[in-house]
Amino acid sequence: MSRALERLQKAIARSGFASRRKAEELIAAGRVTVDGGVARLGDKVDPHTSRIAVDGAQVPVRPGMVYYLLNKPAGVISSVSDPQGRPVVIDLVPEGPRVWPVGRLDLDSEGLLILTNDGDLTDLLTHPRNRVPKRYSVLVEGNPDGRTVAVLVQGVKLEDGWASAEDARVVDRTRDRTLLEVVMTEGRKREVRRMCAALGMPVLHLFRSAIGPISDAALRPGRWRLLSPSEVVALYALSGPSDTPAVTPVIAIDGPGGSGKTTVSRRVADVLGLAVLDTGAFYRTATLAVLRAGVDLDTPEASAVVAGSRFEMVEGAMTLDGEDVGEKLRRLALGDVEQEEDDGANADHRIRHDRRRCRNGLTRVVVRLDPFHGH
Repeated sequence: MSRALERLQKAIARSGFASRRKAEELIAAGRVTVDGGVARLGDKVDPHTSRIAVDGAQVPVRPGMVYYLLNKPAGVISSVSDPQGRPVVIDLVPEGPRVWPVGRLDLDSEGLLILTNDGDLTDLLTHPRNRVPKRYSVLVEGNPDGRTVAVLVQGVKLEDGWASAEDARVVDRTRDRTLLEVVMTEGRKREVRRMCAALGMPVLHLFRSAIGPISDAALRPGRWRLLSPSEVVALYALSGPSDTPAVTPVIAIDGPGGSGKTTVSRRVADVLGLAVLDTGAFYRTATLAVLRAGVDLDTPEASAVVAGSRFEMVEGAMTLDGEDVGEKLRRLALGDVEQEEDDGANADHRIRHDRRRCRNGLTRVVVRLDPFHGH
């Protein structure tokens, strides 16, 4: 039995990320994608399977997802169970639904730990490719000098390979103790403790104070709270806009007919290793999209239609939202009357007219296709 679909703006609002009205504004502005494609007002989604993102950051809309932030005390195991009967972090959060710890803190360590039933977020936060930063306050024995602390970043050889911190600095020191702040982007077992011990500064106390952008100095040991929707989105954003299709830099050139645009653009593209966008085909496809939507070419709605459409050049043919429109471009429907092939001169005249009228809206789209714009 198929699941019921839900309006996109309702799914976003239910997640807590934005109100329904704000979600509609985001969709209309072309800032929302569904499964990698730019969304439109009126789209429906399956909240269980659709991947929804705003500005490239995934918005969790799957029903039943929970996200706890726990301040793990010492003496508690970062696991869902323990064969020795020791207390585990699951005992410190509500019983239902079933959740698991994201990563781990060893038995003697304290600090922030996320527990969730979201497998996607778990993979994002724990996979080495994402290099999610975690900040630790580390109290060590002795008074290491600056060069010793710098070695934490340069790299320390352990029995299971080299390990290094993203950052390390001295926060405070007394006669025989030093407080360090260490940022790690990997999470091998007791890694910070082993690195410090290898440099002759045994760890006396270790506290994780932040996971990516998430911190909470007011959360007491053994207590938990729910992450806010904006915090969850911020965690998803750590992987970057991975749910959106990769954008290939392109060269788009326009000018008078017969001026050598195609030859110049293709030669430049060959040298730079870029793609070429045929602006003539692009303008015709954009005009087709607007005409299909039934709006006037002079209106802001026309620009919104163009911004919400997906244009691709596939093996020399233009596609509109995945549909090959090559034949339709040759016999472009103007209003309710389809231009026949023998009326090409009139159709071409109308297209040139439409290009001038649409130019302001289309400029924005060309900029979006070029990731180097503004750099």
